[in-house]
Amino acid sequence: MEPDAATSRLVGSLVTKRIQRWGRPTIDRRGVFSRGDVVRAISLATVDPAVAAATAACWDAVSRAGSLLTRQSPGSRSDPTPRAQARVLKRRPFLVVELQVFEKMSKSWERLLFDTDPSSPQYNPTAVGAAAAIERLMAVRRSPSEPLWRKQDGTHVVPSDLVAALQAANPHLRMCRITPHSFRISAASWLVNQAHVSRERVAALGRWHDPKSLDTYIRVNTVVPEFTRLDRSAMP
Repeated sequence: MEPDAATSRLVGSLVTKRIQRWGRPTIDRRGVFSRGDVVRAISLATVDPAVAAATAACWDAVSRAGSLLTRQSPGSRSDPTPRAQARVLKRRPFLVVELQVFEKMSKSWERLLFDTDPSSPQYNPTAVGAAAAIERLMAVRRSPSEPLWRKQDGTHVVPSDLVAALQAANPHLRMCRITPHSFRISAASWLVNQAHVSRERVAALGRWHDPKSLDTYIRVNTVVPEFTRLDRSAMP
């Protein structure tokens, strides 16, 4: 059956717009933040331990917040509970924690490794302590089947919780468009620009198959104005 005139016009319009986008550069306006912002956010007494652990995990694993906080049955509405499959692989001499998460881009389960051994290829030199934070969460669960990312009030951690924690730590971030994808962009940019880690290693840490893919992620300026004591004194 041939498409009707309206459908043909719609398809033609979409194709034209896509060609036009290919012909001009796009500007990614998603905001970025620093390692210091993450450290302050996970240290706030007002931030739930599960939110703090998830924030640290996104940074250390160079992960999108949406990928970390996935559902056990991706695409299924019958199980709306975000679940991450976590286990401690080793405690001594260096803590190693594994998470299995569903990566929405590749549509497959991915293994995130949090290795605190500086000699390990999976070691993130800018890590903020996700391995220990995840281990603590696992220890306080009432049962192994209980969701890892559950807050103390019984609700589940969502990406907006992580964004709110960062904005509480640095209110200047409220002026930026911080998205779940900003976590991956910020961590990768910080590794390259501030920690001077090779793109090949960053690609391995962030599970990119091709280091050239980082070209669309790395931001030159990842420094957001610090939240100073003067800022605090001016707050109501």
